[in-house]
Amino acid sequence: MTFGESTTSNAYANTTTYSLSLGWSEPFGRNGDLFAFIFGQPPKLVAGRNLPLGEDRDTSLHFETFYRFRVSDYIWVTPGVFMVTNPEHNANNDTVVIGVLRTTFLF
Repeated sequence: MTFGESTTSNAYANTTTYSLSLGWSEPFGRNGDLFAFIFGQPPKLVAGRNLPLGEDRDTSLHFETFYRFRVSDYIWVTPGVFMVTNPEHNANNDTVVIGVLRTTFLF
């Protein structure tokens, strides 16, 4: 939980957030590969005073999975997908699903 207070008024905001990640190194015996899953809650406003939009009534959840392939000693390619339910902690918003592709170069 985080606590924030205004330095110019009596406003304050309290938020919660959490994340759990699980990873499996070299799942198929391939040196340098990594499979992972991440689950969590983006920062959610749970209490406050003098807030223009008020507290978050609903709860967003974040789900993510990826597989990092080692191409060489200096290059990794990581495809993945993540999903956010109730974006902006608003149940009226549609779930968002996004595919990602990341390449890492070491030099």
